[in-house]
Amino acid sequence: MGPYIGIDLGTSACCIAHYSDGVAEVICDEDNDHCPTVPSYVAFVDNRQLVGEQARAQANENVGNTIFDAKRFIGRKFEDPDIEKIKESCTFEVVERKNNPKFRVICFKEEKLLSPEQISAMILNKLKRLAERKLQQSVNEVVITVPAYFNGEQREATLSAAQLAELRVLRLIHEPTAAILAYGLDQKFELEDKKILVYDLGAGTFDLTIVRCKNEVFQVVYSNGDSALGGRDFDTNLAKYLEPEVKKNCGSGLGESREARHKLIEACKLAKHSLSGGISTEIDVKKLINGNDFKVTLTRARFEALNENLFNKTIQYVDDALSEAKLSVDEISFVLLVGGSTKIPKIRELLMNKFPDVSRLMYTGDPDQIVARGAAIQAAMIKKSAELMSVTLADVCPLSLGVGIKDGLMSVLIPRNSRIPCEVKKEYRTVVDNQRAITCRVYEGERQFVRYTNELGQFVLDGIEQAPKGKYAYDVTLKLDANGILTVTEVERHTGKKAEMEIAQARERYSQRDLQAMINDMERFREKDRLERERIDLKQEFELYLEELACNATGNAEVCKIVDEEQQWLKINGESSQEQLKTRFEAFKSKNPWRMLGQN
Repeated sequence: MGPYIGIDLGTSACCIAHYSDGVAEVICDEDNDHCPTVPSYVAFVDNRQLVGEQARAQANENVGNTIFDAKRFIGRKFEDPDIEKIKESCTFEVVERKNNPKFRVICFKEEKLLSPEQISAMILNKLKRLAERKLQQSVNEVVITVPAYFNGEQREATLSAAQLAELRVLRLIHEPTAAILAYGLDQKFELEDKKILVYDLGAGTFDLTIVRCKNEVFQVVYSNGDSALGGRDFDTNLAKYLEPEVKKNCGSGLGESREARHKLIEACKLAKHSLSGGISTEIDVKKLINGNDFKVTLTRARFEALNENLFNKTIQYVDDALSEAKLSVDEISFVLLVGGSTKIPKIRELLMNKFPDVSRLMYTGDPDQIVARGAAIQAAMIKKSAELMSVTLADVCPLSLGVGIKDGLMSVLIPRNSRIPCEVKKEYRTVVDNQRAITCRVYEGERQFVRYTNELGQFVLDGIEQAPKGKYAYDVTLKLDANGILTVTEVERHTGKKAEMEIAQARERYSQRDLQAMINDMERFREKDRLERERIDLKQEFELYLEELACNATGNAEVCKIVDEEQQWLKINGESSQEQLKTRFEAFKSKNPWRMLGQN
C-alpha cells in the first residue's frame, strides 16, 4: 500500500516525509548536507535548471532568473490587492497575462513566461526525486499541505502543479491540521479531551486553528488566518527601514537595482534568524551599491518595534478565534507552534502572555518539519495503514456557502465551520411565470444578503419547460470535498435537466485579509440584517397573500381589480419600510376581500 508520502509545499522552504512502522520521518536532502528542508527556489543558468539550495546559493548573482515565493502568487489574479504587496520583496519580473501573474525569465537562452504552478511543479519534482532515491521505489501518490485559508482557486492551482509533476494528490490537507496529526503521533494518540490551538506562522502565510482532541479523534472546531502575512513581510519591513541608511553609507539608494534589493532582503532574513538567539547582530553586505559595502548593527528591540503591528495582528487573530469558538484562554490545553517564524522570541513572548497557564506546556517539536510529517500520516490514514485505522480527523469549512434566492437573500446550505467533506441538497421552486432558465449564483460569506458576500461563480440551467411560477421544483447540491474544492449541481426535477460547476472556475476572488472582516461584519450588522430580513419576509407574505387571492378570484372582476391595484402598489413600493408595508398589508386585509369571494 505504500509508500505513504506527505509534502509541505512551503513559501520559503519545503519538506517531504514518509510514514512507516508507526513513525513519520522527514526525508533529508542528500545534495545539501542532509538538510531536512529544501529551499523553495528555482533558477535558470545557461542551459541548466537549478532547484533548491543550488538555486538559492546563486540568487545574488542571478536575481532576474531566480524565482522564489511562488506559493504567494499561486491561484491569485494579477489584480489581487495583495499582489502589489507581495511584489515588494521580489527581485524577479512579475508580469500580467490574462489577469494571471507570470514570471519572466531567460530559460535555455529563450525568454519564457512561467506560471506559479510551473515553478511549484519543478520544486515538487525535486522532492519526488529525493523520496524515490531514499525509498528505492516510485513515488506517485502524495498528500500535500495548504494554508487553511487557501480558496478554491489556490487549491486548484496547487493540484495543477502536482499534476505537472506527475503526482496524484490523495488529498490537500490544511497545514495546521497536518501538524496536529504529527503531534498526536508523538503523543501516541493517547490524548484525553484537550483543546489545542495551532499557531502556524510561516514565511508567507499565517493560519490559526483550534482542534479538539479526544483519544484518537481530532476535530477542527475553528479555522482562521491570512494568506498574505508571514516572515517574508518582517524581512521586507526591515529592508525598508534600512534603505535610508544604505543611501547614507553607500552614497546612493537602492533605486531600481534588483540585485541590491535582493542582497539587502536576504541579509535582513539572516539577521532575523540571528536575532532569535541574540540581542543584536550585524548586517554586513559586500558590494551592495556601486561596489560599496554596507554594514550596520541591528538590535532585537529595533526589529521587534518595526514589526510590532504585524506581531500584534496575529494575537488579534487568536482573540478572534477564542471568541468565535466560544472558548476561554483557560480552556486551551496546548499551544502548538508551527512554521519557522514561530522561532522569533517576541512571538513566543506574546503567546506566553496570552496563555500564562499553558505556556510551560507549549509544544513545538520541530516547527519546520511537523507539517510534512503530519501529511505523511494523513497519506497512511487514507491508504488504510493498519496502525492508523482507528484515528479520525474532521476538518471544517471556514466560511458559509450558499446560493442567491429571491429579493437578494443568501440561502445557506453549508454553514461556516461545518465538518468536511460534506454534501447538502436543498429544494427550490421557480419564481417567474413561464421561466425558461434558472441561474444559480454561489456565494461565500456570513451576511444574510448576497450584496454583502462574495460571489464565487454562477451558471445557467436552461431549456426547462414553461409553467406557472412555483409549479416545478429544482434541487441545488453543494458538495465540498476533502480538498476544499466545491462542486455545485442543479437538477430540474420535471425534465431531469442538470447543470454543474466547480468553484475553481470562480470569476473573482477576494483579499484573504477581508475574510475575518466578513465574520466581524456579521456580528456588527446582525441586528440590521435581522430587521431587513423581517421586512422582506413581510413583503413576501404580502405577495403570497395577493397571489392566493388572485388565483381564487378568477371571474370576480371586483376582487381582481383591488388585487391588481395592490400588486401594482407593491411593485412600485416594494422597498418601503417594514412599518409602511405592515400598515398597508393590515389595511388591505381589513377590507376582508375573501368575504367578497364568499369565503371565510
